[in-house]
Amino acid sequence: MNAFSGNYHTHSTYCDGKNTLRQLADTAVEKGMTYLGFSSHCMHPFSSEWHIPVRSIQAYCDEIAALKAEYAGKLTILKGFEAEFIPGIAAPDFSRYETQNPDYLIGAVHFVTNPADTGPVPRLCAVDDKAAAVAADIEKEFHGDAKAFVQEYFAWERAMIESCHFTFLAHADLIRRRNKELHFFDETDGWYRREIKETARTIARHGVVVEINTGGQARGCTDSPYPSLEFLSLLHKYDVPALVNADAHEKENLTWGFDIAMDHAKAAGYGELQLLTENGFVTYTI
Repeated sequence: MNAFSGNYHTHSTYCDGKNTLRQLADTAVEKGMTYLGFSSHCMHPFSSEWHIPVRSIQAYCDEIAALKAEYAGKLTILKGFEAEFIPGIAAPDFSRYETQNPDYLIGAVHFVTNPADTGPVPRLCAVDDKAAAVAADIEKEFHGDAKAFVQEYFAWERAMIESCHFTFLAHADLIRRRNKELHFFDETDGWYRREIKETARTIARHGVVVEINTGGQARGCTDSPYPSLEFLSLLHKYDVPALVNADAHEKENLTWGFDIAMDHAKAAGYGELQLLTENGFVTYTI
């Protein structure tokens, strides 16, 4: 058993991916994968331009059910959602997805708001938006305070971990995605290192599984997978289980950089990783 046996962070044309579910399934079979998990971005019961529209959720579930039956014996397909966390609006919790009955949920934070914004509808700032948009949000919504922007991201992530029930955590330091271009914070600063340490402790305390995500590197946004080596080393120190995912938005990237992710895991001290099966997580040696 190896990391190439499965990918569970997969986006299709139901949200912001480039390929249909069938095209992704066919590619998974061609690559010799054992497990394929579909994980459309979802802000249930709401949506945005890059989340699955609420009106399409049932069609998504129905198509996955049909593909599960069709590909049985060739590929095990799992139904999931990359479920958004926005306090008071959306949460990656199985209790909120009872109707959809997913096989798994990915907990994800993509937005923050400025806690000082007391307006009736605080503006959501996407931490992984285009670089110009992220820079503009820091300047306008956070009054140029990039540190507050970063700290709010980790505060939301910890709040999600403490309050929600999901299967694994997506890209634990997604805040790094535009930092290569914008340089709006320094990962070696003491305050940042304290943020990731506190977040790692929160993850461990709540028994959360994390992903090693190669998507940012595949798209040229980062020089290493999420989370960073320092963050991942902390997670290993606190005995947090991890699995490898591609965060694929196109079929060619279903297993992109899995060799890089394995080396990243080993460098952080991991000797074992997780594979998600229809019966839950199983451990394999790397």
